Amino acid sequence: RGEKPYLLIDFSDYLHISVYVLGAVFLQLCQVLLLGEHPIVQKLVDPSLFIHRFTERLLGKRNNAVSDTALCIVASMKRDWMQTGRKPSGLCGAALYIAALSHGYDYTKADIAAVVHVCEATLFKRLIEFESTDSGSLTLLHYRLAPHYAHQ
Repeated sequence: RGEKPYLLIDFSDYLHISVYVLGAVFLQLCQVLLLGEHPIVQKLVDPSLFIHRFTERLLGKRNNAVSDTALCIVASMKRDWMQTGRKPSGLCGAALYIAALSHGYDYTKADIAAVVHVCEATLFKRLIEFESTDSGSLTLLHYRLAPHYAHQ
């Protein structure tokens, strides 16, 4: 069977249970079952897996242009090691915020934070961190053209 990417918040929303309660139960279960070294617990989750879903939630429809720009930004974040030690939602939120603005959408940080399930402070931190990387100084035109050049 194909693996499908899910965040703990997805289960929390579906089950109508606090993500913190669900997370605590998950960690306890991992401890009882001695899963601390299991790849499912150790594996980093690629933020790119969630961009299309978050874009659809934000815009109410599929938008490949916004998604492609956000994916390029996430790829830049990963090259700059921003993924290490961070939850994918914060990186997705920052990438989606920048991508949406670059395509003329006028969403606030609060709008994005609600879609990706992070607080505004986390989103703000990821934006500041990205701004301080080499990739953060690239123009939005670079990110819009990046998918075009990647396929040539």
